[in-house]
Amino acid sequence: MYASGKKIAYTVTEDEVNGYTPEVSGTAKDGYTVTNIHTPKKNGNPSDPADHNGKKPTAPTDTGKGSVSNGTGTGTETASQPNTGDTNAFAGYAGLLAAALAAGTGSLIWYRKKRKISK
Repeated sequence: MYASGKKIAYTVTEDEVNGYTPEVSGTAKDGYTVTNIHTPKKNGNPSDPADHNGKKPTAPTDTGKGSVSNGTGTGTETASQPNTGDTNAFAGYAGLLAAALAAGTGSLIWYRKKRKISK
């Protein structure tokens, strides 16, 4: 392209964004491609998924006292499951089933007694 008889030089630049590296390629004739490459912070050893921020967690050990310790306490801590929001409703359903069976059995006994009386 020309303006006032002089060739116009086009350039494309990209502002840097924290955590990204800009890369511009191409030409004015063929078109430009702007790529922002994400470069995350490195915490610990990225090849080891168990390495969190440079610290490996210790495996829980059995203390022989019916509890589990991860090496940071006295061994008197009790192991617990994480709260996932899932509850065990088995006892409630078992109680409901027992009540329904008792009511059904009671109704059947009452019905049979009533039939015998009316005969």
